[in-house]
Amino acid sequence: MANKDIFYLESVFPEADKVFSSNYPTIEEIKKKCIFILDTNILFVPFDTSEKSLAVIGEIFKQLKVDSRLFLPARVAREFAKNRGKTIGDVFLKIRQKKNGLNSGGFKIDDYPILEHNDDFIKLKENFSAIRKLISESRELFSNIENYILSWNWNDPVSNTYKEIFTPDIVIEMKKSQEDLEKDLKFRIEHKIPPGFKDSGKIDDGVGDLIVWQTVLEIGKDKNMNVILVSNDQKNDWYYIQDKTGLYPRFELFDEFRRFTNGNSIAMINFPQLLKMYNASEDIVDEVENSIRELQEHKQNISEILWLRRNIEIEMRSIVQSYLSDEQKDRFEKRFMNISIMINIMKENDLFSQHFLRELMSFYQVASRAAHEVVNLEPQYIEMGKIILRTLKENNK
Repeated sequence: MANKDIFYLESVFPEADKVFSSNYPTIEEIKKKCIFILDTNILFVPFDTSEKSLAVIGEIFKQLKVDSRLFLPARVAREFAKNRGKTIGDVFLKIRQKKNGLNSGGFKIDDYPILEHNDDFIKLKENFSAIRKLISESRELFSNIENYILSWNWNDPVSNTYKEIFTPDIVIEMKKSQEDLEKDLKFRIEHKIPPGFKDSGKIDDGVGDLIVWQTVLEIGKDKNMNVILVSNDQKNDWYYIQDKTGLYPRFELFDEFRRFTNGNSIAMINFPQLLKMYNASEDIVDEVENSIRELQEHKQNISEILWLRRNIEIEMRSIVQSYLSDEQKDRFEKRFMNISIMINIMKENDLFSQHFLRELMSFYQVASRAAHEVVNLEPQYIEMGKIILRTLKENNK
């Protein structure tokens, strides 16, 4: 009890009398006289949109900058620098996968002498030949695009646009000391106070969100203005979530911003909302919405892959351990790293009994089906399946 802060809620809401009496204006009420602050995820959206959309986005950002209404936390710039290369790499990978998927082998038709004078067969051969030519030309165009991407240094179209906009005067450093921020982060993680606690498992304990938030607070106070934070992130340490839908921002954020900025208010919108606010055309908004959806699905797939891989390894590890002696278990624990090593341990300890293999195979088949729904199985999983099947066949001889 001595080390437990049972009165933490008094620290989170120190002005209880303001909970009911404070006024939090709507987005419509503040949008004409506020400043806009961009989160990191906003900067990556244009990498997956057309040049037309990029141009419109650039013009909106430029207008906000001219009006002294656009700011970027320095942490956002740093996260952009860290992840830009990976984002471009994802674009390159999509192009290469599309190119590799263009295979002309399926458009080769055999000769059938008995049909050589048939008009339809002659036309069919001409069509197949034209398709094969188009595929070959398309693969060459894909290669040219790959080389174009490879020629980028820091001069890709998106980065070039940002150079004109995010000049040093609008990239704002956080003033709070790192020591004080660490104490703040620890308190928020311990009591699940937004933002940052959702990412506490990251290598940096999820400090990025808190740095961005602290900078938002400081900008709002220094400029003495209401703020609209533009972000596509709707995690539960920013929003109230119900049925996987972000309803509205956490009240703790509204209250903290009001107190820190001496009465100003904050609102949060996503990128499509900002574009609509500045009269972007419907096709631009639709493209950005599709881009955001694909990015979110990609992130979800990565999470599912990591979860699936870990659970496959845990379950297979459990099955293997149930067949080991205490001495073998000790060796197993010391050497266990992944499925590839597990396969070797199974071989060393002659574990390929019929019962064991059938139990393992039953799980493997379920895991394989689940994995294929997310991504192609990694080589070690495929190798595991081959060994199981091969050994089952050998034992059935």
